[in-house]
Amino acid sequence: MTRSINDLVRVKNPAWPYFELLASRSNNAIQIYPGELYDGLQTLYRLQMTASSMLGGIVLNCGALTVDYGWIKVLGSGAPGLPGVADANGLAQVPPEAGLDRTGMVVAVDVLGGQFAIDGGGLGVKPGEVCYWNPSTMSWVGLGAGHTSLVEWLLTGDHTNFYAGLRWDGWQDETSTLDISEGISVYPFAWSEEFHTHELSRKAVPLSEIIGLNQTSAEQMGTESPLSWHDDV
Repeated sequence: MTRSINDLVRVKNPAWPYFELLASRSNNAIQIYPGELYDGLQTLYRLQMTASSMLGGIVLNCGALTVDYGWIKVLGSGAPGLPGVADANGLAQVPPEAGLDRTGMVVAVDVLGGQFAIDGGGLGVKPGEVCYWNPSTMSWVGLGAGHTSLVEWLLTGDHTNFYAGLRWDGWQDETSTLDISEGISVYPFAWSEEFHTHELSRKAVPLSEIIGLNQTSAEQMGTESPLSWHDDV
């Protein structure tokens, strides 16, 4: 049964105040991009999630946010240059009653094209668990928690060990100047042995270009592929 906007929005315990508390305690150089109310309501309706869920609270109240000087981009209802959760996952034209029976749903990306996604039953972990597609191993790995825990970790956790081997000296200076639509293309590629032994060539390019290249590389190498990315914004 498809729930109405009123049913999704009018909840006793909305998640947004908790998000704001986490954001106020964050030392992870976050930036919140406001969203349009109409977009938030439409995204919530498409996802059929209530405002009491962390994902519902974010899409209703936030266009997007970046973490770690722009290294990680968390999807909301959409911001100029970055699609919202529904658009990025190709759900904008899918009737809400069709449900979310999908391989997975991307909820955040990083500048190297790594993806954080909720397993919809096709990522090989467990439905509802957040997984990460690692551009160095070219595989999905479960993070052992759901979306709320992911947001808690992104806002208040230490990401140093998680990204060990993928960041270079001075990365903050480069990511902090990126447009929200951009990532960083690196060569040698993150999955190659040369990535750790050679000087990197790096340039800012659209995230869609990086994710597309990752998909092509995964197909050619027979590894696990990142999810499709729709950026018609």
